[in-house]
Amino acid sequence: MKPHPAQLISALQQWLRRWESQARVLVGSIRSVMDVQRAAEAGADIITIPPAMLPKMVDHKYSRETVGNSIRTQRAPSRPRAARAGQ
Repeated sequence: MKPHPAQLISALQQWLRRWESQARVLVGSIRSVMDVQRAAEAGADIITIPPAMLPKMVDHKYSRETVGNSIRTQRAPSRPRAARAGQ
């Protein structure tokens, strides 16, 4: 059974630290956004990402919702704040 790539990255980083190596772990052959996340979490120093994947990494439904909420909040008329007790 082959080890998971993230396990290999993590083990390699531990080995390099143990030997006080200045080498960096570069991960390539990325096929999905989750591969990028897994490689980063495993400790990869450099991750090569296909240019076509960059828009997928930036655009996420929760990001769109957050931006939309922010725009709606900025466009909404401001309401005066109630004075705090003791002021």
